[in-house]
Amino acid sequence: MQAAVFLKMKKIILYFLFNPTAAFMTALFLIIAGIISIPKLSFQPAVQNENKEITILARYPGMNAARIEKILVRPIENELADLPGISDIYSVSEDSSAKIFVYFHSRVKLAPAVNEIRSRLDGLSSRFPREAEKPVVLYYNPLAEPFMIISLHQPGFTAGRSREYAEKNLKPRLARIPGIGEIEIAGGLIDEILVSIDPDRLKASGLGLSDIISSLQKNNISLPAGNIKNASMEIPVFFNGRFNSVYDISQTRLGVSGRIKLSDLAEINRNTRTPENHASMNGSEKILLYLYKTSEASLLECAVKIKKEIAGCRDAEIEITHNAADSLTQALNSIITALIFSGISALLVLGLLTGDIRIFPAVLLSLPVSLLPAFIFMSVKGSLSIMHLSGLALACGLVLDSSIIICEVLKPQESIRASTLRVYGILKPLAAGIFTTLIVFLPVLFFKNDLSAVFRDLSAGVSVCLLISLAASLFITPSCYLFLKKKLPSGSGFFLKLSDLIFMRIDAVYMYTLEYCRKNPLPLFAGSFLLLFFSIVFMQIIRQEHFELAPSEYLRCQLELPSGTSLKRTVMLSEKLGINLTNLIPQIYSVQLKAEPGHAVFLLKSSVPDKTLSVLKKTFPSWYEGSLFFSSRSGMENDREIEIELLGANRETLPDLALRAGKKLQSLSIAEEVIYRFKEKRPGYSWVPKNHEWHDISAALAADTLRNSLYGAVAEKYLENNSETDIRIRLASGYDGSRIFLKTSNQAAVNLENVFKQTSVSEDMKIFRKNRKYLLQISLIRSKRTGFYNAVNAVNQALADLPRNTDENFEIGGNFREKSRSNFTASISVLLSFLLIYFLLASVYKNTIMPLLVLIPLPFSAAGAVIFMLIAGIPFSLPAYLGFMLLFGIAVNNSILLGDAILDSGAAGKNKSDFYKIVSACRKRLKPAMITALTTIASSLAALLPAQGGSLFRPVFLIAAAGMFFSLFFVMLLVPLTSFYISRQNFTRLERVSLLQDSMVHEG
Repeated sequence: MQAAVFLKMKKIILYFLFNPTAAFMTALFLIIAGIISIPKLSFQPAVQNENKEITILARYPGMNAARIEKILVRPIENELADLPGISDIYSVSEDSSAKIFVYFHSRVKLAPAVNEIRSRLDGLSSRFPREAEKPVVLYYNPLAEPFMIISLHQPGFTAGRSREYAEKNLKPRLARIPGIGEIEIAGGLIDEILVSIDPDRLKASGLGLSDIISSLQKNNISLPAGNIKNASMEIPVFFNGRFNSVYDISQTRLGVSGRIKLSDLAEINRNTRTPENHASMNGSEKILLYLYKTSEASLLECAVKIKKEIAGCRDAEIEITHNAADSLTQALNSIITALIFSGISALLVLGLLTGDIRIFPAVLLSLPVSLLPAFIFMSVKGSLSIMHLSGLALACGLVLDSSIIICEVLKPQESIRASTLRVYGILKPLAAGIFTTLIVFLPVLFFKNDLSAVFRDLSAGVSVCLLISLAASLFITPSCYLFLKKKLPSGSGFFLKLSDLIFMRIDAVYMYTLEYCRKNPLPLFAGSFLLLFFSIVFMQIIRQEHFELAPSEYLRCQLELPSGTSLKRTVMLSEKLGINLTNLIPQIYSVQLKAEPGHAVFLLKSSVPDKTLSVLKKTFPSWYEGSLFFSSRSGMENDREIEIELLGANRETLPDLALRAGKKLQSLSIAEEVIYRFKEKRPGYSWVPKNHEWHDISAALAADTLRNSLYGAVAEKYLENNSETDIRIRLASGYDGSRIFLKTSNQAAVNLENVFKQTSVSEDMKIFRKNRKYLLQISLIRSKRTGFYNAVNAVNQALADLPRNTDENFEIGGNFREKSRSNFTASISVLLSFLLIYFLLASVYKNTIMPLLVLIPLPFSAAGAVIFMLIAGIPFSLPAYLGFMLLFGIAVNNSILLGDAILDSGAAGKNKSDFYKIVSACRKRLKPAMITALTTIASSLAALLPAQGGSLFRPVFLIAAAGMFFSLFFVMLLVPLTSFYISRQNFTRLERVSLLQDSMVHEG
C-alpha cells in the first residue's frame, strides 16, 4: 500500500517536471480559488467559545432578596437539580429579581437541554404567586462583557420620555436582530402619574386602597362593542372610556354612591419613578444600552446590522460608545500585518542565506500556493478567526522549509528523470517531517477543554497549510525551480558570494567542532545534560498561570459602599471618583459609569492598560467609606487574584466562617491582601402580629395594604401620544404605621399599629447560592513572585484544617477546576505528542533505534526553550504548552532529514572513515538545515508585533522559535555523534559475536 502511494506520487512528480505550464496553471488555480473564498468568510474574535451556559431571569417586583430566594430561586434550583449535563448552578437574589446561571458540561448539546429547562419552568411558574413574572431563559454568557454599548439622547424630551423610547422602541428593534442575546438599559427616568392619597381623608371616606384601584380600573377601559351590519359591509363599533388627561383621572368617582371624587382624597401629579440605577459617560448623565450577543453569532455581522438599524432611528441621537467589532477589525489588521511580516522576514532570510535569485521566485511561489488555498477549507466552516490567521502567520516559515529543501537537492544540469529521482529520494523524510508536525496537533483536537477551544483554529490553520505545502513542494516547486534555472542567468552577485563565504566559514567551524567532539565527547554531552538538569530546576521556579479566554480592552473599577447606601449618595461618590480618575491619571481617556444603590462599576479605557492598572491600585486604595477593586481581563491573569468560595446550608453562619478563613489566609506569606466579597446586612423593619386576634383581617390584606402604602400599586395605564404611563397609588404619609388603616370584613377601619407591631431586623441586599447551598466569596491577592497554582496549594493547605460545620466547605472559584484540568491535559498532550512522533518515525524507519537517535535533540531543545522562558518571563500556561508541542513537531524535521542522510551514507561505525562519511552527509544537510531553521525563527518574530489576543499566541511563537534556535545546535552535533557511537558499539558487539563463533568452530 505504502509503495503504491509513493509510486503514484513519483509519476505525478515526473508529469509536472515534463509540463512546467501545468505546474504554473495549477498554482494559479489554487491562488485564485483561495482569493475567491475570502469574501465568503465571516470574521470572529480570537476565541470563539461554545456557549455552555444560560441565564434564567426571574422577577417579583416589590419583594426583598430573602423572599425572592425563598419563593423563586429555591424552587427553580430544585426543579433543575436532576437535569443531566448540568455542572453548576449559581444564583444571585436581590430586591425584585433574581438571576440563575446554569453551566453545562462541555459535551452537552445545549438546544435540547434548554428546551427541557423551558418546559420545566413553564410547569413551575404556574405555582408561583400571581405577581411574580414568568422566568425568562436568556442565551448569553452571564460573565461576558457587552460587545456594544449605545448612548441615547433625545433633545427636547424629558429623561422619562427618552427612557421610555429606549424601553419600548429602540430595545425591541435591536432585540429582533439575530444573534442578540440580551439588552440591558441603565440610566434615565421612568415617567408615571402619582396619586398621593391623604390617609386621614381616606379613613373618613370609609374607602380602602383596593376600592380606589378598582374604581380606576373600571373607569379606564376600551372595548369592542360589536359590528353594525348592512347590505354591503360590516362596521365595527368600539367603546372608548380611557382617561384622556390627568384631569380625567382626578374626576374619577369612587364608592357605590359616586359622590366622592378622587381629587377629594388625593393629589394627582406627573412624577418619575424612583430610579433603580444611574448611568453616565465622562461625567455626563446618559441612557446607556448594554448589548450582549449569543456565542454562535458573528460579531461583525451583528455590529453591521445594529448600525443599519440605528441609522433608521431619526427621532433620537444615538451614539455607539463601545463596539468590540472595531477592536476585532484592528486585531485582524494587526494579524494580517504580522502575516505579511512573517512572509517577508522568512523570504529576506532566505535571500540572504542562499544569495541565488533563481531560488527566490520558486520558493516565493510556495507561500501563496500554500496559504491562500487554506481559505477554501475555512470557507467550509464559514468563519475565519484571529487564531486561523495566527496559524497562517506561523506557517509562513514552515511552508518554505519543504520548498527550500527541494531546491537544495535539485541540480539543473541533470535530466528530468534524474531530478525526479532526487525529489523522490527526499520524499520519505520530507513527508515524515511534515506529518510529525501535524501529529502534534492531534491531542489539541482530541481533548475537549480550553486547550482545544482556544487553539483549535490555530492548529487547523497550520495543518492545512503544511499539507498543501507538502504537495506544492513535491509537484510545483521542482518544475518551477528547474524552469527558472534554465531561463535566468546564474547568479554571481554580491549576495551569492557573501552567502558562499558565510557558509564556507560555518562549514569549517562545523567540521572542526564535530572532529573535536568525536575526540572529546565529554564536554558536549556533559554540557547538554547540565542544561537539561538546570531546565528541570528552573521549571520549578517559573510561575504557572492560567489565562483569560475572552480578553477585554477595558479596565474595570468596582466601588462597594456599605449596605443601605442610597442611590443618590452612591452616584455622588461615584461621580467624584470618576473626576479624580481622569484628573490624576491622564492615560484614562474614557470613563463609563453604571451605579446602583451601594454599588458602582466603572469601565475605563486607557492608552496603556497594564501600567494604568498598577497606578490605579497605588493611587486609590479606598474611596471615602467605600472599597475599590480594580481588575483587568487583558490576556494573562496578571491581577493575581484567587477567588475562594465558601459554601454552606446555613446563611447565618457563613459570614463568621468567611472572617475566620480571611484571617488565616492573611497570615500566609504569599498573601498581600484578603478582600471580602460580601457586605454586612442592611437594617430593616418587619411587621408581626401582636396576638392571634386580627380583627377579621387576612395576612394578605395587611401585606398588600402595607406594600401599596409604601411602594405603591400600579392601578392602571394612562395612554398619551401612543405612550403608556403607569398610574401609581400611594399614601402621602409614606412610612407611618399610625396612619395606615386596614378594612375589616364589616368595613370598619383598624389602625395597622393596633393589630401588628414593628420590629427591627437586618437582611441581606444580595443572596448568593451555588448548587443549592449558600455562597460567600473572599479573594486573596497573591504576591508577584508566587505562581497561581502554588498559591492555590497554599490556600488549600491553610483552609483544610479550618474548623467548620459538616455542611460547610470551600472551593477555589474562577473556573479553577476547568483550568486545572486543561493544564493537566495540556501537559499530557506534550508527552503524547512526543510518543506519537516516536511511533510515526518507528513505522517510517522500520526499527526502534533510529527514531530514538532522531528524537535525542528534542529534550535538549525544550530545555533551551525553558531557559528562554525564564529570561523572558513567560509563565507556564496553555499557550506555553502548545508552544512545546509545536516545537516537537518542527524541531524534529531537520533531525529526520539528517538521520536519513546518515542512513544513506552507509556508515557502520567500523572505523574513522565511517565517521567522515557521517560528517560528509551532515555537511550536505547543514545549509538547508540552517536556512529552514532561521526562516522559521524569522517568521515567528511576528509574535512581537502588538495585536489583540496576542497573549494567546505570542508564547506559542516565541517558545517554538527559541526551541528551534537550540535545536539547530543539538541536531547538527548530537545526531551524528550519537549515531556514530551507537553504530560503533553495534559493530563491536557484532564483531565480538563473530569472533566467538569462529572460536567455537575452531575448538569444535
